[in-house]
Amino acid sequence: MNSSEAPITVYLDYMSQPSRAVLALLKFNNIPHRVVAMRVQKGEHLTPEYQKVNPLQKVPAIDDSGFVLAESHAILRYLCNTRPVKENWYPNDAKKRAMIDRYLEWHHLNTRRCGFYLASLFFPVPSLKGSQSDKIEEREKIEKILKDFENIFLGDKNSSLAMRSRLLI
Repeated sequence: MNSSEAPITVYLDYMSQPSRAVLALLKFNNIPHRVVAMRVQKGEHLTPEYQKVNPLQKVPAIDDSGFVLAESHAILRYLCNTRPVKENWYPNDAKKRAMIDRYLEWHHLNTRRCGFYLASLFFPVPSLKGSQSDKIEEREKIEKILKDFENIFLGDKNSSLAMRSRLLI
C-alpha cells in the first residue's frame, strides 16, 4: 500500500461515467484527492497542457505524486492495489477479483453501450441517426447486452456484482 499523504490529483468530467466511477471509489474509501474538473464538451481535454498529463486526451486521468495514469479501469485497479480500499470493492481473493475483472472488461464495450443508446434518445448521436432498420438492430443489440448482464453477471448469486446489487435494492 502507498502510505503517501499527498492527495491524488484526478482529472475528470462529471458527465463522464468512467470519471464518476473513479471519483466514487476515491470518495467512498476516503482517499485524499483533488479534482481538476474538465468539460469535454467544451474541448478542455484537448489543450496542450492536458496533453502533457494524458497524451490520449481522454478523461479520467490521475497524478499520484508524479505517477500519471489514464483509463478508468487501470486507475480503479491501481487505487485498489495502492490504497486501503474496502474488501468489497476489490477483494484480495484471486478468483473473486478475476470475476470483477471479467465484468470490467465486458462492461466497457457492452454496458456502456446501453448508456450511449439511452443518451441518444435525448441527445442525438450521429451513429444512431441511421435508417429505421439500423435503429432496430441497435435496440436488439442493447436488449442482448441487458439479458447477458441479468443472466450472467447478476444471475450468479455468488458473484460480487450480484451480491452488491442485492445490497442496493
